[in-house]
Amino acid sequence: MECTGLRRFVVVTGMLALGATTLVGCGGEEIKGGTLGDDTPVPETSAATRAATPSPTGTRSQPTGDLQTQLEPIAEEFYVSLRKAFVAGDPAELSDRVGPNCETCRQFASYIRSIEEQGQKNELGEFEISDVELSETGKKPSLIYTLHNPAGRRLDGGGKVVENIEAETLRKQMMFEKGEDGWVIYDIYSLD
Repeated sequence: MECTGLRRFVVVTGMLALGATTLVGCGGEEIKGGTLGDDTPVPETSAATRAATPSPTGTRSQPTGDLQTQLEPIAEEFYVSLRKAFVAGDPAELSDRVGPNCETCRQFASYIRSIEEQGQKNELGEFEISDVELSETGKKPSLIYTLHNPAGRRLDGGGKVVENIEAETLRKQMMFEKGEDGWVIYDIYSLD
């Protein structure tokens, strides 16, 4: 099943600095709570917690047996939570669907902390996810999609522009693995 419509979400464009990095995680471990480094916890989740969390689009029905239908809301939730983490300057805001092996997620958490420690913030831009495809060719299922990042900027504490960020379009792969309470993000890779 291919998603033909575009999904729009708000996210920090400062993630572009890390977004193009290709990372390799390690696997084969049972998914439980862990940390994103510097003692930022990866929360353990329950089905009740996820059921009480509204879908990012507000219109998505409950997952069916179709694997892509189960994984897409997790990917969407991740980008919504990433925006919240950047806005709050708090990596603990990252999705509770992040698995302990997600190296990219740890790098995002580190980047968020460094921006906050410097007294800076990112202005938010909207991005679009399109052309979503399910891939089951490896040991772990993944979604392959196009991420459209708009232009944005990073500001110092006084509102002065520190960095202008150009718009770019990237091809991404988000891999998943089964945790105790369902699917979690194993890692995110750039395909460019």
